[in-house]
Amino acid sequence: MKLIRRGSLGFLFLFIIGVIFSLTGAFGSNDESFNTGYGDIYTGVYTEDLPSFPEIKGTGNVPDEIAQMAVGSAVKYHLLPSVIISQWAYESEWGRSASAKNDNNFFGITWFEGCPFPKGSARGIGGSEGGYYMKFPNKKAAFSYYGYMVASQSNFNACVGNKNPSECLLILGRGGYAAAGIDISSPYFIGCMSIIKSNNLTQYDDFAIKNWKEFGGMTGGSVGGGWGWPFPEVGQGSFTGGQLFGRNAGGEFRQNGWHDGLDFGSVDHPGKEIHAIHGGTVVYVGNPNIAGLGACVIVINDSGLNMVYQEFATSLSNAKVKVGDKVKLGDVIGIRDTEHLHLGITKKNWLQAQASAFTDDGTWLDPLKIITTGKY
Repeated sequence: MKLIRRGSLGFLFLFIIGVIFSLTGAFGSNDESFNTGYGDIYTGVYTEDLPSFPEIKGTGNVPDEIAQMAVGSAVKYHLLPSVIISQWAYESEWGRSASAKNDNNFFGITWFEGCPFPKGSARGIGGSEGGYYMKFPNKKAAFSYYGYMVASQSNFNACVGNKNPSECLLILGRGGYAAAGIDISSPYFIGCMSIIKSNNLTQYDDFAIKNWKEFGGMTGGSVGGGWGWPFPEVGQGSFTGGQLFGRNAGGEFRQNGWHDGLDFGSVDHPGKEIHAIHGGTVVYVGNPNIAGLGACVIVINDSGLNMVYQEFATSLSNAKVKVGDKVKLGDVIGIRDTEHLHLGITKKNWLQAQASAFTDDGTWLDPLKIITTGKY
């Protein structure tokens, strides 16, 4: 997985800092006047916005701003602020680490090909840990993306709705969050739990749990709605360069080196049931008899945007929808029995767009960008 902590154990002692501060004053005097402007609901894709709770106050060595963003992320993604803040403190040395200062990266999140943010600093001293951190444009983006990664990745998302901080930390450990491991005897677990207890961070959990709302598009929603993944148990997962849209290392074998869609492999994105990435109306189900598209193509249209599912089937019977059906985000539309699903998105007539399958002329749009940002 691509959410990997910074691996440093040398600053375990830093949790002691929190012990020497007062544990009072986490909430303003109007702590029951909750913000009710919930336009910032998780729909299955990453967005930077977080619910705002200005009445939340910091505690000990935790600034107001950090406490408010942690609570906002927790409310949006159904997580616990205590865990978020403890990892912020442990991973970023209470906001003082180089990656925190240079990249707004407080959680050791590693950059990967196709992610929505640029490369940041090299991981480890002199790049000793390999790879790079993601470079976030601001603190809020980092907190929101952390929540998104935990909520969307199958190896972490058992934390969603879990009200026990220690269980959540162990779930993250089993999922591979920390390179050095997280178990009840590990410095990571002991350090985070000490930060939680010494700063009474569970007081934020009570507030967040009261304000958990239903996930927007993840609960079915209306036709159209938000964006999601065709194999939701995997979520975004990871892609090689050859699977990504456009020109990338590994895709040179194609004509002009150009790829007009995004490939979800059966190894990196396991699962047979294909789920709609967005709601809309089914406008085509059939075998177009075009080389390379497979025995079954499904096209779903929403407001002029055609989402083309192809190369996933050896038989037309793999389709689970018919022309005219109204589908919602997450509905099962087909069964994969090949090595990959190719997803293409275009605003043009999808059949005519096949003429530009290997041409960078703006006909085909980047599915990864659309799914993760909702923009095209």
